[in-house]
Amino acid sequence: MCMLVDETTLFENAEPAVSPMAVNIYSNFNSNYLTLEVIAPKAVPFQLVDTSGEEVYSGTISGTQLIETESWPVGTYYFVSGTKREKIYITR
Repeated sequence: MCMLVDETTLFENAEPAVSPMAVNIYSNFNSNYLTLEVIAPKAVPFQLVDTSGEEVYSGTISGTQLIETESWPVGTYYFVSGTKREKIYITR
């Protein structure tokens, strides 16, 4: 699996988050797992959605979490948490 990640802004004029959050998304090219790393003072809810807006995964994260993506079709997905949005490209 090959993955590229672009950071974008969900809302152009959004109020800044109450607490800062850093998000790292990466994968081992020989793996079917997506690694999410969220650095925030507390656990935050998140969603992974496809380009049609359909949720493919959701949860709460604090620290690092592995998500299996083998059954996901090739394409573009978004990590969404509050006003933070990361674009993820999955290819095989």
